Amino acid sequence: EVIPAEISIDNKLDGFVQDGNGCLIISYVYTITYNGNQPAENVTATSRFTNFYTGKFSITTITNPDGKLALNPGFDGQNDINLFAGALVLPPETTSHIYVTVTLCGYDPDVDFVNFVDIKGETQAASSSSSSSSTSTTTRRTTTTTRTPAPVPTTTSTSPGTTTTTTTTTPPPVTTSTTTTTTTTTTTSAPVDSKEDLYDSDQVTFRLAVGGAPEEVEQPPIILDIGGGKDGS
Repeated sequence: EVIPAEISIDNKLDGFVQDGNGCLIISYVYTITYNGNQPAENVTATSRFTNFYTGKFSITTITNPDGKLALNPGFDGQNDINLFAGALVLPPETTSHIYVTVTLCGYDPDVDFVNFVDIKGETQAASSSSSSSSTSTTTRRTTTTTRTPAPVPTTTSTSPGTTTTTTTTTPPPVTTSTTTTTTTTTTTSAPVDSKEDLYDSDQVTFRLAVGGAPEEVEQPPIILDIGGGKDGS
């Protein structure tokens, strides 16, 4: 059974703390999984934060502990949203984690803080590895047949007097040749270079609340009670 290649990116809020200076330190972990049996090529990933907080947050750290992913040192989640330093190639059966720490200052209560991530790439389609060939064969051979004709008598008369001489002459052999040609032709079709697109996305939304019940939003938020220092869902 051929299992279709899939790629996924899981976005999880890993925790938060207040630094005592009116700023919130938020930790995310992105889990990237690729299950294909052929390498995934031209893989790119982005992480975008809500425009409501443009200029009020900064990326403190971005790490990939297992070193499987080449990260973009210029990633800031606003102007440069690329997580990777260029397009990557992921080997078959790859799982890796990216840890991102965000410092958010001057945040507004009851305003959602959204982090949207996505990943895309391509891989060779399962059917593209097949190829076909055909062979036709014709045989070439030569057959030689030799036939000896029957003797031919010759009579000679001599005068005066009557003298008759009979001589038998045998003609030379007759050779007949028959030729059959054999030709072998092999036709091979190369594998079809067909690509399969890969894509996935995920989103984490939380609301900074100071007391009171938060309003519901389309994306169910993770509620951070900045007064009590606990998170919930």
